[in-house]
Amino acid sequence: MKTNHSVSRRRIARRLAALLLTPALLFTAIPLHTAAAGQAKSSKELAVEIAAEGTVLLENNGALPLPAAAKLAVFGTNQSGTFYAGGGGSGGSNTTDILTTAQALKAAEKQGTLSLYAPLLSFYDGLTEEKLPGADLLDGAADFTDTALVCIGRWSEEGVDRTLAHYYLSSAEKALLSAVCDRFDKVIVAMNICAVTDLAWVEDYSIDALLVTWMPGQYGAAALPLVLTGEITPSGKLVDTFADSYDAYPTAKNFGGTHVDYEEDIFLGYRYFETFDDAYDHVLYPFGYGMSYTTFDLTDITVTPNKSADTVTVNVKVTNTGTVAGKEVVQVYFGHPTQNLLGYAAKELAAYQKTDLLAPGQSQTLTMTYALSDMAGYDDTGKIQKSAYILEKGDYPVYVGTSVRDVVTAASITVEKTTVTAQLTECGVSVMQLERRLLADGSYEELEQRPPVEDEDSANVTVISAVGTSILEAESYYRLEDNDSISISNGALHATHLGGTLYYTIDVELYDEYTVYINTAQGANVGKDCLKVYVDGELQSSFRVDIDETSGGWEVYRYYPCGTLELDEGRHTLMIKIHNGAIGNMESFRICSATEEDGEKFDLDSVKADKPIYATGSSSFSSLDYDATTNPSLATGNGYLEGLHHGGTLTYILYAEQAADYLIRIGSACGNDGSDSAMSIQINGSPQLHFNLSTKGGTGGWSSFKDINCGYVSLNAGKNEFVIIPSGGVNLADITLERLPGAPTGSYDDRPQVDEKDIIPLSAVYADRTKMDAFLEQLNNTELMSLVQGKMPASNWGDLERYGIPKGTLSDCPSGLRACT
Repeated sequence: MKTNHSVSRRRIARRLAALLLTPALLFTAIPLHTAAAGQAKSSKELAVEIAAEGTVLLENNGALPLPAAAKLAVFGTNQSGTFYAGGGGSGGSNTTDILTTAQALKAAEKQGTLSLYAPLLSFYDGLTEEKLPGADLLDGAADFTDTALVCIGRWSEEGVDRTLAHYYLSSAEKALLSAVCDRFDKVIVAMNICAVTDLAWVEDYSIDALLVTWMPGQYGAAALPLVLTGEITPSGKLVDTFADSYDAYPTAKNFGGTHVDYEEDIFLGYRYFETFDDAYDHVLYPFGYGMSYTTFDLTDITVTPNKSADTVTVNVKVTNTGTVAGKEVVQVYFGHPTQNLLGYAAKELAAYQKTDLLAPGQSQTLTMTYALSDMAGYDDTGKIQKSAYILEKGDYPVYVGTSVRDVVTAASITVEKTTVTAQLTECGVSVMQLERRLLADGSYEELEQRPPVEDEDSANVTVISAVGTSILEAESYYRLEDNDSISISNGALHATHLGGTLYYTIDVELYDEYTVYINTAQGANVGKDCLKVYVDGELQSSFRVDIDETSGGWEVYRYYPCGTLELDEGRHTLMIKIHNGAIGNMESFRICSATEEDGEKFDLDSVKADKPIYATGSSSFSSLDYDATTNPSLATGNGYLEGLHHGGTLTYILYAEQAADYLIRIGSACGNDGSDSAMSIQINGSPQLHFNLSTKGGTGGWSSFKDINCGYVSLNAGKNEFVIIPSGGVNLADITLERLPGAPTGSYDDRPQVDEKDIIPLSAVYADRTKMDAFLEQLNNTELMSLVQGKMPASNWGDLERYGIPKGTLSDCPSGLRACT
């Protein structure tokens, strides 16, 4: 089906306005409206309440709560200099007026609930690198009190992977814990962390109490003294599983580097450990776990399925059987039939609820409801019914308790027959396909390497000729949103790193064995077997790319042999996966038929010598690929020609599949006032009258390159001598030719620019939304790409002043869009 491209362009542009806000789910079920009637809480009070409700008590050997006016020695730089209210990037917190742990403890001291050893507070004030206090300070603190609080923190931010240094204790932290545990009878540790860290050291240092305060926000540090002193009983529960080592997690073997294979499939966190470590040999603290200063009993548990309403209702009576007031979180999990086809985790969280504050002896009945269809599994490969949620027949146990491990089997729900609860339609798959994934029995399932559903709006089709050489432009991959991290510049793909996958549509004229070469630039060493290629999902074993050394820079291209592809006549999907390291910048693939009845055979050796350039269809080539015998003294540097002045000539050899006019675009830079006509071109001795490179006004500097549309040139079928004759100072990076079916009808940007007097500015669309289509229709491709963030740097947006659109920066922080001009 042919697509109306103007409709497609409007659809793409409209996506720019779609902002998706993903709310955070708080496992601890924080009640946000608990003030008495008519008494609204301030934002500070609410922040402290949320932090206290989320604090998790993991260990307590009688050290907590502290007695009234307890004396406390506080250790660790995390109390002040490295306190983390929040993370970085979109995980950031308000950085003004942040309350630190030390400040919160001092405030509690003023209220008389704590007494702090002042010399330690002074020692750590503003200290940002963990440093062991001197023996005199340690001994003085031990003489002051028998109770110590050690503050340990870990920070993280968006876009930066955590390392093992974030996971394990540092040598300085180990030394601090050893020194403190040697001198104090009671040692409490508060973990100001964002995610799982190693806690196996708790046994090594005989820690008496362990609290996880997470990153509590701007004022959340005030919750810690409330929990320490028992003014608030901790009721938070873990949203992660803390294992005994980093290697115990299934993701450990694949995590790190520029690409991650999510081979663990659904078996993450408690789903993994419940399924594959039933004895919990490697789990320290399970999902949903959290201690209290009081105790609770769960009784009168009922489970009521309503199949007609697609609901399961669970009632639980919770009684505070301890001596202090507190809250409990009740959790409901379900299992799956032992005989199943899709494969499931042993337990899955279905519902949870936190009680009100219960006084000693007080009870509350909680009612939790979840959908019966929530127990369905997704069938993505068609084991039962493809792209559907399936509720398989059999018995589904229901578990109720206070953590994923501390549960009882409350009921079993029987499903009489396998049913489809939701039928979906596959519209595409990720461009980074898995080769295998973990199954519930511990084995791995090999996954079919298949192409996505083709995007009709944007997929290109490359014809593979039965004779001669065909060119597959690297940027002609399916324009899927999954691949928007790959940038295109000067006719080449950038950021084609490990794990990335590109899909192409090719039409093969004749069954044959085709030889393939890749034109690539690599500024760093890579290695062996850098690409994997699949044709219609089948791995091509004879295809291999080895790059042993740099090619001279990120903009200096050369050809590497890739082996052969045996292609049947007709349409195929070509899938190219970056396999074993970054491949660098990719410009094109040369696909050469073994049947050479016409045309000249592609000569790899001559290409390495930077002489012939094949221009088939739309083709870009580097300015450095000229015949050096025509201008041997021309200066080169940084991947482009420097100081191209009057008097020299550059000769290129181009091969065209057919006689046609070609739009021409030249990447050039000029640091002076430039020229109305910086060069002329002759092809096969004939001057090209419809070509003109104007650098009038300069380009912003000698290394500030701009793609300038220069009209068109005419090529004969077969070999062409392409000669550039400069007439003004200019640096030259690359040349792009785009074949037209006939005489050119517009600029390279597919339409002429709108006259200034006819421009519809963005403000007019804001005032009258019916003008949106007309506004988008006046934009050429380059302008549209700028509008939808299609240029580098990727964070920039807009910069279309003639349409009233300033340059801006997109942000996923609350500020959203930041105007730069």
